[in-house]
Amino acid sequence: MIKPNKLSKKIIAYSTSLVLITTIIFSSAAIFTLIVFKKYTVKKTESVFKENANSNLRREVMLYAKILKREMDSRKSIVYMFGKILDKDVDCLVKCKNNDELEKIYGEINESLDMRAIGIINGHYDSICKFPSGVDISSVISIMRLKKSVSAQKVEYVDFHINKDNSVSYSYIYLTKDSKHNPVFIVFDFNPYDIYSLIKTAQLQPYSQKYLWVINKKGVLIYDPPAKGHPLITLLDNVDLTKEQNGEALSEIVQNEILKGKTGISRYVFRKVDKFVGYTYIKELGWGLGLTLPTEIFYAPIIKLSKDIDEKTVYTLSFLSIFSAFMILGSAAVSMVVAKRITKPILETIDAIHAIIDGDRSKRLPTGGNDELDQLAESVNKLMDFFDKIWANIEKNGR
Repeated sequence: MIKPNKLSKKIIAYSTSLVLITTIIFSSAAIFTLIVFKKYTVKKTESVFKENANSNLRREVMLYAKILKREMDSRKSIVYMFGKILDKDVDCLVKCKNNDELEKIYGEINESLDMRAIGIINGHYDSICKFPSGVDISSVISIMRLKKSVSAQKVEYVDFHINKDNSVSYSYIYLTKDSKHNPVFIVFDFNPYDIYSLIKTAQLQPYSQKYLWVINKKGVLIYDPPAKGHPLITLLDNVDLTKEQNGEALSEIVQNEILKGKTGISRYVFRKVDKFVGYTYIKELGWGLGLTLPTEIFYAPIIKLSKDIDEKTVYTLSFLSIFSAFMILGSAAVSMVVAKRITKPILETIDAIHAIIDGDRSKRLPTGGNDELDQLAESVNKLMDFFDKIWANIEKNGR
């Protein structure tokens, strides 16, 4: 005999398994979609951020290059203007008979710019007179002697250099001649602090990892503001960025890009800090500029976005898990109801057939529906009516 609950268990098991498999497939598809969506979103965001960062770094470093060049050009113009004034009494200056004029010019320039000294040098590169008299300008003279050639320009720039008193300065030289047509050089030597301050304006906060550094045409740092990764670096520290010990990637950028007059964006590691850099070159000064942005600052919003998506994914998966659990429990409950509805008329049919076998011809199944189970009940009832007639004939005829 068929066990009464075997079919219902099968129905419940099959339907629940079907819902479970469907839920697993749906959940897997949802998880895969979320993973793909996260990967796409983060990658797209990173691409947009990188494009914007590159554009901004390039634009900013070029802006600072214009600012620095404009500032240096203004000093050149001031030197030219005061050089013309001193040029009127150049013979007296050469004979060192008009030192008061140097003091006067020094005072006027020093009101707006940080002057170190003004000096008069003859064609043999000898210092004739200077103000203040105690300031040494031999470093400028040494650079002029090494250069030897006389510039065709009226004002010539001498890049940042180290003096004997272990100070750093830069100079502009006004070129003129005395009454005998001998060359005379008027040296305007400036302290670097105002330019240092201007470079440091790119660093919005003290020790910020985003800052501007400047190198000379040899690749040696003129100024690199103090940051979290390193202390202040100036020309006195003699940090040559063309050397590989400061980072192979950085040395390649400096040698192959910056010092060749190029403008662009790249990435390097300096003193264990991974950075993006926008770089350019000021040809007139021989300066290379690098505006750095640490990758941790660049990736911070992307990492935050990734974490937010992860959190939302966890919430979504939790919701899907709860929803799936309710779906499975609901399907089990529905399966039980369906199984009962299906098995009940089947069990009643079995009982009716057994009743006929046992001699109970009055047993009939309930009908009234329009599904297959009701059709089965009607067929069973007809079969029972048929057997009932046969049995009645047998009893009537004695057979």
